[in-house]
Amino acid sequence: MGVIFLPQSQAEYGTELHRDFWNDKPLCNSAPCSVRLCDYIIKQVLITQNRTVLSVKLDVENRLVKKLIHFCFHTRFYMEQRKPRKRIPLKKVTEKILLHDPLSFMANKASIQARKAVEHQELVLIEIWFDKHYYNRYQHGDESGKRNGIDPDLVKEIIIQSISWLISCSGRYKFFRFLNTDKENDAYHRIVLQKITKEGLLNIVTEFHWITLRRYEVTVKTAMVTDEFRLSDGQFAIRLDDTGCVVLKMENNKPREMVQL
Repeated sequence: MGVIFLPQSQAEYGTELHRDFWNDKPLCNSAPCSVRLCDYIIKQVLITQNRTVLSVKLDVENRLVKKLIHFCFHTRFYMEQRKPRKRIPLKKVTEKILLHDPLSFMANKASIQARKAVEHQELVLIEIWFDKHYYNRYQHGDESGKRNGIDPDLVKEIIIQSISWLISCSGRYKFFRFLNTDKENDAYHRIVLQKITKEGLLNIVTEFHWITLRRYEVTVKTAMVTDEFRLSDGQFAIRLDDTGCVVLKMENNKPREMVQL
């Protein structure tokens, strides 16, 4: 039988006496073992607590027991010195679970207590067409010369960006509509889409038509980059930016801001 001396502090752990006695390198201190489990294992091998140097009589040839004590003390010191992990409050977790409970009743736009039954996404096909007049202006320009900044790819991008805003404005405000079904006074409604580009303010004159239940058609009549584009009386323009849009209407030869989204 022999006596094993174990250190009480992390400073004593790395002494040459301790290294020579064990005749081995210290084990890794990042093992996932709790302080409570380490204390339990140490007590099982009859280590006396509350002494500067701990000692226990056991068979020094039993290498497995020595490594077990070695490991437990090293892990215990590591666990006591590291900062405690942040815990998620149970109250917050419970609130999140209740918020996403499919059987819960909650307020919506029409009711104080309602339960969501289903979400459905409706698909709509939108065809983009280019009028020959637009192609002539894009390829040959006009009496003022070539029209820069009206490339078809850029025009298509702006039209696609405007679709959601057009549908939203049409559904929220009675004064605005962009779809043509039948001719009124021998004319169709034309919406001007505007966006500031590197060339300047791009104006795209479009005409939207309802074709079938889930099929719309938009035709680009013309486009030009200018800050002095004149709307017709009663005509709407949608000015887009990276965050939203502004709905403009020409009234008495002056553009009036109707709503900002």
